[in-house]
Amino acid sequence: MRQLKVLPHLDRSKISPPLRPAPRAARCRRAVGGREKDIKAHFFSLCGQKWAKKIFSPALERGGGEIFLRWPRWALILLAVLALVFLPACEVLLATPEIFPTDTPTITITPSATIRWFPATATPTPGVPRPQLLPTPDQRPALGEVLLTDSFSDPAPWQTFDSAVGTIRVSKGQITFSVPEISANLISLRRGALPDDFYIEVTTSTSLCRGKDAYGLVFRSDGGVGQYRLLVSCDGYLRLERWRAAEAAVVQDWLPSGQIPGAGPQMLRLGLWLVGSASSSPQGGSEMRIFVNDVFQFAARDPLLSGQQVGLFLRSTGANAATVIFSDLVVRSIRGYVPTPYPSATLAITIPATRAPTLTPSPPPK
Repeated sequence: MRQLKVLPHLDRSKISPPLRPAPRAARCRRAVGGREKDIKAHFFSLCGQKWAKKIFSPALERGGGEIFLRWPRWALILLAVLALVFLPACEVLLATPEIFPTDTPTITITPSATIRWFPATATPTPGVPRPQLLPTPDQRPALGEVLLTDSFSDPAPWQTFDSAVGTIRVSKGQITFSVPEISANLISLRRGALPDDFYIEVTTSTSLCRGKDAYGLVFRSDGGVGQYRLLVSCDGYLRLERWRAAEAAVVQDWLPSGQIPGAGPQMLRLGLWLVGSASSSPQGGSEMRIFVNDVFQFAARDPLLSGQQVGLFLRSTGANAATVIFSDLVVRSIRGYVPTPYPSATLAITIPATRAPTLTPSPPPK
């Protein structure tokens, strides 16, 4: 052991003897020539501390603070060669990868068929006549002056009564027909005669009316049973009937009307255009056109009746009570109207062929 010299200005108890480097570490240091620091620092900067610690096993000397390698000389030389070979690989691993551009998808637009909003139309050829549009014919032609107005303020012109079957009353500018829950027909004719050709209108209003309960106009009445009846049903239909002694016939069967509500209260303006009669036009008879709220409904012909009275009526089926109110009756004349010719049957007379004369021989004289 070497003897330590005691310095006069230092305390011996506080000085620790320096460690002598191992002979092997000293030989490694001389062989490497102090380049182990540069190699390790370079390896630290390129490959990181984790891999450097795995390759190097440093031993710090307390006194000198230098790093010594415990590996033999041939290991250090091999380490240096491996470092020169694999250091570029570290640089490759640390290099920034090249990013290639992504192909942008291309959208191919397929053209659609062109919509022809205004297609070409045929050009009219000069000289070719176009079809002539005729105006809608007037269904109430030749209307003349007002012949009669009735505000139902006077009950004298009308037939009224009150019984268990029903009641007919004229009051407050209207005539009211009422029937309890029984099957019945109430008719009220107005006194006085009307000409053969006239147009009549009357306002109707129902308060109790259901199903096939019906009401309407009476015309061409002879004061008895013979008459025509225009029926308006409470479910929205129209019908025209002919009544004679021991006969009731249908001139026009039930037809639906868009002007008549099928349920609930009804308020209508009934109109009848009437030309001709059995006496004035025996072949054609009466030509009748029906209107509801000034809208034409249908036309009919009948050659049998020629009465001159008008009236009102109510028919109840008996399932429910029925009440109908009539008001504002107006009659106008029809002037200068030429009736439509009514086709008649043509009789074909067949003449038999004349027989050729024959010669009858006379008997010889005796």
